[in-house]
Amino acid sequence: RDGLPVLSEDGHRVEGWVTGADVLRAMAGKIGTAQARAAVAPLAEGAPAPLPGYLAVEVTIGPASPAAGRKLGDVAWPSGSAPVSVLRGRELRSPDPVLTLAPGDRVALLVPR
Repeated sequence: RDGLPVLSEDGHRVEGWVTGADVLRAMAGKIGTAQARAAVAPLAEGAPAPLPGYLAVEVTIGPASPAAGRKLGDVAWPSGSAPVSVLRGRELRSPDPVLTLAPGDRVALLVPR
């Protein structure tokens, strides 16, 4: 499957998947532009569609990273980008600006091309 598994609370069962389409759909709602909403509309029918002008990238926070120990909202991400999730171990977290980043965290970002 394409995406990240959503595990049960005990971490033993896959209960669903977060796909690139899910991330794009959520970000299009936050961006709120007519162009973004139009680009994501085909996802409602299950057809894959990119969000024009954006890429999904993942950044792993290393032990020596300046982001380690800082709050997600205090990190200077590339201009125009937005964190969409944080994967800590096997737990997928929402991009809460007050979440303190730790080495090993994987931050998914939506960045302009």
